[in-house]
Amino acid sequence: MFKFELNKGRGLFYLAGLAVIITSVLTVSISGTMAKYARQSEDKKTIVAKEFYFESDLLKDPEENAVVVLNSTATEVSFELRNHADNLRYTKDKIKYVVTVEVLEEKEGTPQLAPSSSGEISGAPSDGEGKAAVTLTGLEKGKKYFVEATGESGYSEKLSATFEISENEENVFKYLDKNVSEQYILLTVWTENVAGNVRIDIPAGLVPDYTDIAMIDCKNYDEGKYLADDFVDNGSFAKNYSSHTYRFFIDEKSDFDVEQFKVTLNNDNGSYVAEEAVPK
Repeated sequence: MFKFELNKGRGLFYLAGLAVIITSVLTVSISGTMAKYARQSEDKKTIVAKEFYFESDLLKDPEENAVVVLNSTATEVSFELRNHADNLRYTKDKIKYVVTVEVLEEKEGTPQLAPSSSGEISGAPSDGEGKAAVTLTGLEKGKKYFVEATGESGYSEKLSATFEISENEENVFKYLDKNVSEQYILLTVWTENVAGNVRIDIPAGLVPDYTDIAMIDCKNYDEGKYLADDFVDNGSFAKNYSSHTYRFFIDEKSDFDVEQFKVTLNNDNGSYVAEEAVPK
């Protein structure tokens, strides 16, 4: 019977030598693998797409066929073009924009092209929010205006809406009372011959009065500050002639203005933009 006997002293020597050889082979193998990986990593270039946001308070994606109804007495309207969806999603580069207006004169059957407007929205500042205001003037009762805005910054995107001047005396109004108290201000909204849900955009520095159920979902407090935000009042304007007054406590002293409060009533016919007026 064949027996294998290992000399203890020589066996240890052989095992030590074998360990050195295995270690060397593994070191060369790992080193070669890492070097190959490093070369492959250097050869591969990471491509990151730039974030591009082109938004508006009144204009929407063309597929939505947005309709904005203005009061029967309106002769102008302003809207914003923005480089951000919110304070975390914004375009870092400058956006060039062009706005065109097509006057739809249905009675005459021949649309007229109004002069175009163009400009730039600056690259995102530290808070990530840049915007430009556009105002359409010379509007006439009963006419419709198709507005299209194109924004470009490497990418290109279009926004649009049809503005209608109401012929049916469908009106939405807003009024800001700043003198009632040093602690709070009052925003009153009322409607004539139109009903729906009202959305209100508020500026920073205000605390909604949460005893009013209409503002219960306006959670604008974050990291020690009361930020600009919006909320929807689903119940106060269910009837054609309705009104509601919203109270906001002042957290940061500022010269608040009614134009800082964007108010729109929305129903199946479109969005109705509130116009400043004094309650009767």
